[in-house]
Amino acid sequence: ALLLEEKFNRTIECGFIFFVPREEIVPIDLTAERKMATLEMLTQMRQSIGLQLMPAPTDVRARCSGCEYRNYCADIF
Repeated sequence: ALLLEEKFNRTIECGFIFFVPREEIVPIDLTAERKMATLEMLTQMRQSIGLQLMPAPTDVRARCSGCEYRNYCADIF
């Protein structure tokens, strides 16, 4: 939505999330607060990448079994 707003100079007020396993489409309101939070997260992600920081591993280790980064993630394996 942020890219569309920038490209077409229009406000995007609604978006959709598609949950693949459930094949469910959920509408979401794209509020100014959500957009600001997204931009803040992107800034944090860029800083982490620039500093080559690894995020903390998840507490739910079952999620790691299918993750392509499991061998690098804070040396948990």
